[in-house]
Amino acid sequence: MCKFLCFALASLVAGAASANVYRTSAASANVYRTDAEALKETFRDAEAVEERKLVLSREERTAIEKTLGSKLSDVVMGAADSLTFHVGMRGGNIYRLASAITALARSEPMRLLVVLSAEGAVESVEILAFHEPPQYKPSKKFLAQFQGASSENPPEHRRNVRNITGATITSRQASHAVHLVLLVARARLKVASHVVP
Repeated sequence: MCKFLCFALASLVAGAASANVYRTSAASANVYRTDAEALKETFRDAEAVEERKLVLSREERTAIEKTLGSKLSDVVMGAADSLTFHVGMRGGNIYRLASAITALARSEPMRLLVVLSAEGAVESVEILAFHEPPQYKPSKKFLAQFQGASSENPPEHRRNVRNITGATITSRQASHAVHLVLLVARARLKVASHVVP
């Protein structure tokens, strides 16, 4: 009996380990660019780039969740109370900001790089990694809808951001993630109509 139980347990462990290896290799196939590669290109003409990890207070988190109409834990994977921004400097002034954020697409993660101007408007949104089936991946045309969005004119799913056919949840989650970056940049980096470094 012990031999059978030990063999069954060993088979389960081996099966779980091989499933985990498969999942890791399958997931890595959906990584298009690393954060480092994307940030290097984003700040190729910067004189300096500072990294700022911003931890939200309970009050800030509550206010942001109210504005988004969703809990941060339903939008962001990982630490929902902090975001890391990379701040590009040129001539002693901020000229561009970027935040790589891991959002929940449907049930799996998507990694977005949201790039903002010094004035707090979205310059670009790029999918760095996407772990859902490819038919749910936002297209470049979809992502282009975010250009020019700001905390004063936020991206809102089905208002000024069109849906991805058959991927309503992914559309909504991408909109929430970009809006979150805009709100945190305004609240913590004072990015809006002017910049206070």
